[in-house]
Amino acid sequence: MEIEKAKWFNNADSPVVLMIDDLANLGADIGRDNKSNICNDWGYWRDLPNSSFAFLQEKLFVKFPKIKTTFFTIIGQPINYLAERRRVRCGPINENDSTINFFRKLHQSPNFEIAYHGLNHGLIRDGKYFNEWRSFNSAFEALGNIAVGQKICQQVFGESLIGGKYPAYASNGYSDESIDKSGFIWWCRHWTYGEFLAKKKDYSVLEMKTFGKNYVVDFPSTVSPHLISLKHIFRRIIERLRSVNLPVIENSLAERSCFSAKRWKFMTDGFFRNQRQQLTRHLEELLRRKEVISIQEHMGAIRADGLRQTPNIIDDMENLQYIFSFLANKNVWNATCSEIANYYLSFNQTEIISADEKGFVIRYAGRIKEPLLTLLVKTDKFIQAISPSGKSYKSIKCPLEDSWGLINIGVENGRYQLKLIN
Repeated sequence: MEIEKAKWFNNADSPVVLMIDDLANLGADIGRDNKSNICNDWGYWRDLPNSSFAFLQEKLFVKFPKIKTTFFTIIGQPINYLAERRRVRCGPINENDSTINFFRKLHQSPNFEIAYHGLNHGLIRDGKYFNEWRSFNSAFEALGNIAVGQKICQQVFGESLIGGKYPAYASNGYSDESIDKSGFIWWCRHWTYGEFLAKKKDYSVLEMKTFGKNYVVDFPSTVSPHLISLKHIFRRIIERLRSVNLPVIENSLAERSCFSAKRWKFMTDGFFRNQRQQLTRHLEELLRRKEVISIQEHMGAIRADGLRQTPNIIDDMENLQYIFSFLANKNVWNATCSEIANYYLSFNQTEIISADEKGFVIRYAGRIKEPLLTLLVKTDKFIQAISPSGKSYKSIKCPLEDSWGLINIGVENGRYQLKLIN
């Protein structure tokens, strides 16, 4: 009997995950009014009304309930380089019961997970800011810092986190060694979408890989929802001039140009529409190549220094809605980064040694505790697979191939028995 491993769970073309940086116990009180504002909130206001998370729920998660999201969280006290101006409120995720319960509830949700984004995101040394992993002078120093963070994770989540990301994708010569030795299963090391653009859209840059002696999954970022329009360009210029009345200045710029307001709108809309088409083609190519669709975002729109952060969920919400509307009818697997990394390792570290009409033999040599694998079986009948330990798995109809059955199994070393289901 012919048996093949499916590249992704349920034989999906691509897995899809929304990755959001810096969900943290952090809020920038730009207005100095002690009020929640979705642009300034990075998680400090939890899921209260007008928080950034409440905005996500209302604008995205309610409309697309299948979305799975990995939030990258600063575990300890975030770096507060504007403390003297009293414009930033921040603390560790175990600061109080309300904060603990918020982060714990997210991590326990089937649609979300918390990933490691550093103990403090960075530090100031001799008046200069260093991203966290660039501040370490040895892998040993980095490992000690990770241990402190994971101790907080044990308190809040009851477990250590298994994946994460370098703050700002910044690292030094000791960083990868610290991740490899720390027990993490996966890690985001590079802004791969930026490298993809820099290398003239070389899709090999976006392929999932491993690094280190422990085969840590090098998790790529493959999609940026931030599409630059002329309006965004003017907005960034104006913000840098610290304007307080954007609509008036934008209207003035349009009126002084040689174009009418209608012509101005036509130009900006056309520019945006062209980028939307490029985004669509990019998503289609990722699906064709069966690559991960990992969508990179930031939680807050306003940074602690008052400048706008890109990409961010506020400015990009329309594009996020478009992306998930486009993917809604595609053969995709919505999953967290950890679920995707676990399947990737299960796929690559499992070998089908032999197969016949009565069963097949699997050899597994990985470190995932509960590896899961989707198998394609050449049959037009429903079948049952019985693992070496006696666990039973029933096949489901493959949605794409009439002559192939599809079965999801827990991976064990040894021989599986196959039986037809009447």
